[in-house]
Amino acid sequence: MATAEKRVLQALQARGIATRPELAAATGLSLVMVNQVIAGLCSEGVVKAAGEAASSGGRRARQYRLRSDGAYHALIRLAREGNILVGEVEELDSTGCPTCKMQGNFAYVDSDSFDAWLDTLTRRHTLRSITLCTAGAPDKKSTITHLHKRYGSRVKYPSTAAVLNERHEGEASLYLPEGQEASCAIYRNGKLTESGALSLLPLPIEWANIPHSDRSLVEETVARLIQMISCILSPTRISLHIAEWPPRLTERILYNAGTKLRGQMPPIRFIEHTDEALLRAMRQYAVRL
Repeated sequence: MATAEKRVLQALQARGIATRPELAAATGLSLVMVNQVIAGLCSEGVVKAAGEAASSGGRRARQYRLRSDGAYHALIRLAREGNILVGEVEELDSTGCPTCKMQGNFAYVDSDSFDAWLDTLTRRHTLRSITLCTAGAPDKKSTITHLHKRYGSRVKYPSTAAVLNERHEGEASLYLPEGQEASCAIYRNGKLTESGALSLLPLPIEWANIPHSDRSLVEETVARLIQMISCILSPTRISLHIAEWPPRLTERILYNAGTKLRGQMPPIRFIEHTDEALLRAMRQYAVRL
C-alpha cells in the first residue's frame, strides 16, 4: 500500500486535481486500489474532495486534490564536524521534494534541541512525520517520546542501513562508513528490522576505529560481518554500502567470506555510497508511509 500511496500522491502533485479513474490511468493502479488509497488519504486529512468533474451525460465523478496543509514531513540530519554538531532540517512535500530548509550548529544536542526549527515548520503546515538521521546524538528513546508528545507526528529514527535498504524480500543492507559505526537492517515479510549495534568480537577493534589503510584488517572484518549476517539472518542477498574500495579488496572479501561460509554465501552487492545518493534515500525514507 505504501508504494500505491506514493504513486497516487505523486499523480495528485503533478495534476493538481483529478478523479479516481484519472488517477488509476495515471498511476497504472487498479480502480479498486485507487479507491482504497484515496479513502485512506482522505481519512488522514492529506487529500480532500474538490467538487465534481464535468459530465458527458453519465454520473459525474468526484475530484480530489492534496490539502494545502497535508502530507508534509520533516527530515532532520545531524553530523559531527570536529567538536561541532552540524544540523539541518528540511520540510518535504509528499513526493520528497524540499519546500523549506534551516541549518544550525550545536555544541550539544538533547531531545528538545530541534523544537525551534519544528515550531517554525508547524506554523506553516501540519507535519505528518518527523525523521531523524543523526550521527551519535541525541538519545533515541527520549527524543522520539518528546517529539511525538509535542507535535503529535509519527517519529522515525532509523539507522542508515534501514534508510538504504531497497526493501526486496529477504534483503539485508549493511552500511560500512569509514570512521563511523556499522549498521545492518533486513526486510522480511513486509517489515524492516534493524540489527542494532554490530559486535565484532573476538576482533580487538570496532569498525569505527579500523584504520582503512590496513586492507587486510578491513578484509577480515567485512568477511566476518558477512558470515555473521548470513548465519544469523539468512538473507536472500546482502547489499554492502561502502566507500570507494578497489576491486581487488572486494574480490578478497568475497573469497574470504565464501571460504568461511563453505560456499553457502548469499549473493553479495557492493554499492559505493555518495552524499547525494544518501540524501535522496533519506528523503524517500522520510515520506514513506
